[in-house]
Amino acid sequence: MPTPPARLPRRAFTIFRSKGALSLVHSGLRYANSALEIPATKLRHVRYDLRWNDSSPEPYRLLWIDPDEIEYLIVPSIKDDLINRGTHVIDGDWDGTIVDTSFATYKELVDRMDGDLPVLAPFSRYGFYRAIRSYLLEGEDWTETEYYQSQRTSGVSASKLERYRRSVDDLYDSIVTNGYKTQAELPESARVMKEGPPEYDEIRVNIARDGTFVLDDCRNRLSIAKLLELDEVPVRVLVRHKRWQEIRETVATVDHADELSDEMTRLLDHPDLQDVISESATATGK
Repeated sequence: MPTPPARLPRRAFTIFRSKGALSLVHSGLRYANSALEIPATKLRHVRYDLRWNDSSPEPYRLLWIDPDEIEYLIVPSIKDDLINRGTHVIDGDWDGTIVDTSFATYKELVDRMDGDLPVLAPFSRYGFYRAIRSYLLEGEDWTETEYYQSQRTSGVSASKLERYRRSVDDLYDSIVTNGYKTQAELPESARVMKEGPPEYDEIRVNIARDGTFVLDDCRNRLSIAKLLELDEVPVRVLVRHKRWQEIRETVATVDHADELSDEMTRLLDHPDLQDVISESATATGK
């Protein structure tokens, strides 16, 4: 949550004294953005509660899923066009185009598609993931990976890419040593987001109309989870396709699985239906 107004002067003075005027300006902008986002997010979820009733999606409910269930990522990320707090239900064709191609960076794929966006692309063919795999598992020099070379060609400095490599190393070593921790299990100083609900910065996914999980953000953790072949990781849903939400609504209204279509019955084990399905429907459907 944002700093309470009564504490703002002291907080501002601390930032100015320790980090300077520019950091204070940036902190002020982040605070203003957060102060506007929170009421907008609460209003959105009030609308969802009224519209979707028992199937209304919770803002920060975590799903535990096999990392290999996330086969695609969306390019460009939906998060860039949305308030990232809470969750969203969005109609349209954002999940409708799958491109089976290799690409080094998001920018390369965006340029290649020439405006025909967004698209779902295989995560396994993303240059970043392939670079991390080659570097961590196969011993390839980080500077020789396609991803590194592409980033350098795009003007990213060697020092920035080296800092990035070290952060990946640190995350990999931490998960190997301590296991995969949720943001809530980490000390506050180690969390990605210092204020607000810790669930905000778990791996963010979108759910397509057919229930397919699509990565939206947090590629580092997903990449390492896949490389380590973890059984499950926590994710939060940023966007559900409206048609998928309608499936949640239908499942929430039935008492027995035989009231559902064959297609919906086959979906009853989906992680995002477990909060809306009745015990009798679960038992009948298995």
